[in-house]
Amino acid sequence: MVRGLVTAHETLESPIAPPVTALVRLLDELRTTIERLSDDRYVEIPIARRSGSVGAHVRHCLDHVAAFLDGATVGVLSYDRRMRGTLVEVSRNAAVDRIVSLTSALLDLDPLSLQRPLRLEVQLDAAGVSCSVTTTAGRELAYVISHTIHHNATMGVLLTEAGASLPERFGVAASTPTAVACAQ
Repeated sequence: MVRGLVTAHETLESPIAPPVTALVRLLDELRTTIERLSDDRYVEIPIARRSGSVGAHVRHCLDHVAAFLDGATVGVLSYDRRMRGTLVEVSRNAAVDRIVSLTSALLDLDPLSLQRPLRLEVQLDAAGVSCSVTTTAGRELAYVISHTIHHNATMGVLLTEAGASLPERFGVAASTPTAVACAQ
């Protein structure tokens, strides 16, 4: 059970949709992984890499989950408007607490919300040129899942290079065959 979730969420299964369950499981795997890290490893910025610390990747992923949840509630979504340098980026405990909070919110999603149309606002360049497109909450949930897997893969590289052990499929897309399946 995820630490701190209310009793209604004793399982990491969504009563509404497999995509919610998939994201909740990714977040739980991320939580378990960062709980095993030292505080130093969490904030360490790799030499000669521009990708940032594990904490920076965690914050970035959780910002996207939060943006999705906010957008699903109000009908307008922007992944570009987010806080950088928050406590989640430098504190494993803050990250775990944020994961618990976001997981609870995901499990409480209205069953009809994934069909809801959203307006996605996207910043196109550093000068602030932007556009707005129509999407759905379900499509954006699929994006957040893919985005989280991508960043988990980057964190996996950083942690493996530092000698950490990771879950077998950490950062591997569900559609990526396993080594056993490839050999057959």
